[in-house]
Amino acid sequence: INLRASWGGTLAGVGAFIAVRSALRPWGITIATVLLCTMAGIGAARAVGFVLDGSPDRLQWIWLVAEIVLVFGSAWYLRRAGAP
Repeated sequence: INLRASWGGTLAGVGAFIAVRSALRPWGITIATVLLCTMAGIGAARAVGFVLDGSPDRLQWIWLVAEIVLVFGSAWYLRRAGAP
């Protein structure tokens, strides 16, 4: 599960960031977008790992909850900042 999340999820998140953000400034929006995209990618890959690999331990659930919290926090910041 960790390998799938670390490698596949991160790569998917970076790809999503490149697809949605064309400018680096303002920096606050760029950092929040990177955080949102990478954590969403890692969380999605971890959830796929739960289904395919089965029986995740407690630490895997903690990581998934942390990723979900970071995604919602980033989305809240982007909405508040008026990001396009």
